[in-house]
Amino acid sequence: MKKLLLVLTLAISASISFSQSFIDFGPKLFFGPNVLMNSEIMNSGGKYSMNPASFGFGAGFKLAFDINENIAIVGEINYFSHNQKYDMEVAGLDSINVKYGKEISYTAIEIPLMFRFNTKTMSYFEAGYVISMNSKATETLEGPYAANGSEDISNQLAPKMGGLVFGFGSYVWGKNNFGISAGLRVRYDLDDAFANDITKYANSPNYGTDVAVTGPTNPFSVMLNIEFNYDLGFYMAKSPCTGRRSLIIGNGGGR
Repeated sequence: MKKLLLVLTLAISASISFSQSFIDFGPKLFFGPNVLMNSEIMNSGGKYSMNPASFGFGAGFKLAFDINENIAIVGEINYFSHNQKYDMEVAGLDSINVKYGKEISYTAIEIPLMFRFNTKTMSYFEAGYVISMNSKATETLEGPYAANGSEDISNQLAPKMGGLVFGFGSYVWGKNNFGISAGLRVRYDLDDAFANDITKYANSPNYGTDVAVTGPTNPFSVMLNIEFNYDLGFYMAKSPCTGRRSLIIGNGGGR
């Protein structure tokens, strides 16, 4: 965390030293499919069958330091809710398979730090690293043969994770210094979400303590990313940024 803040501070200091630097900021929303990727489970065809109707969502705040017309350093702080569903099936009495549903949900505060490239056509590409501080986690069972209800599994989840993030999109509407952009963001965690050292046993009702779960579990998501930006380019630049002014006015404002 300290290293991330140091990098962000250095990036800000570097950005304001440029004559054409400016900033933009604003709230953001994101929503899309997510999955707890575990190669052993996904390839074995065992009892954990992933339900495609697994979606995450979140909201946050973005602050971008634009070094020039094309290069920006973007920092965010986001709240994210990850929700993974499974269609479960295990052998029951008299060789009759028992079917039920499982959902693993957890929330996190995320801090991405990214480099963004803005094109002349008002589209963008971004890539960087994200740190997540995980908080409350629950696991829910539902079905005629399941012990219906939710259980707190926060102690099974790794308290902090880090991963890679990549995104692209375009500015879709703007007026004066305000603009809205939309795009997609792909995120992959390099750390095991269930890395806590917890005793596992057979037929556990919880994912993290089930011996059937082996190998790392890496969260993955593809999110629709919507940003509401307010641009201070006119006021923060130390010298007139004529290319920037033309870009804003020519596209109805915003960025």
